[in-house]
Amino acid sequence: MKWIVPVLVAVIGAIGAVAAAVIPSLLAPHEVSHQGAPLAYHGMATLSRGNPEIDLDSSPDGTGGDHVPDLIHEPTALTTSTSSLIALLDRAQQPTPESCRAALAVHGTHGIAILQLETGRSLCIRTSAGRLGAVTLHLVRKYKYKESTRLGRVAFSYWIWDVPAD
Repeated sequence: MKWIVPVLVAVIGAIGAVAAAVIPSLLAPHEVSHQGAPLAYHGMATLSRGNPEIDLDSSPDGTGGDHVPDLIHEPTALTTSTSSLIALLDRAQQPTPESCRAALAVHGTHGIAILQLETGRSLCIRTSAGRLGAVTLHLVRKYKYKESTRLGRVAFSYWIWDVPAD
């Protein structure tokens, strides 16, 4: 009977050690492969009606950037400025500099309709400053307004590689 307490303490300690090792890797952004390309910066952001634009050329601390919105929240789409492009990747495709260059060359557009925006999907982006990056959608909220579907809050992670888009 005296052995129960030490065994329980050991089991609880082992579970805590495993959780401490595994949970950060599960929560860390790992969707984007760097494939040897240097990473300029990455971050997380949310777009909504109240916060409809983001300049992905500025670092997460707000420095740098060209003050041109790269992603814009519209009622029925995610759009870009005229100097940016986005491309929706296939569900099975991993966002890498190579896959993003190819997707932007073939499918680059200034807007992706609400029906194509889903949690878990990845987009490639050429920013207004000509940088190459990727966006992974973590939360896409949609709501009904009268007869149509509207875009609510969109939360995402983004990675901007330190390589030109072309």
